[in-house]
Amino acid sequence: MARRLAGYVHLTDPDTGQPVVLAPGDDVPGWADELITNPAAWADDDEQPAAPSRSPQPKAAGRSEKKS
Repeated sequence: MARRLAGYVHLTDPDTGQPVVLAPGDDVPGWADELITNPAAWADDDEQPAAPSRSPQPKAAGRSEKKS
């Protein structure tokens, strides 16, 4: 069984120089597997991939709410 990512990983494709983002559940290409050296990037076998967290969006600056 292939290793799974614990979270999102940002890499640069060594052949194209283009940025690549890999997510939990994505198939990790061999070139990327070699570049991901942080053990915390990999999920344990019994661990589920982390769901992306959503932060509340800040209110737009300069907008005020009307009071009645």
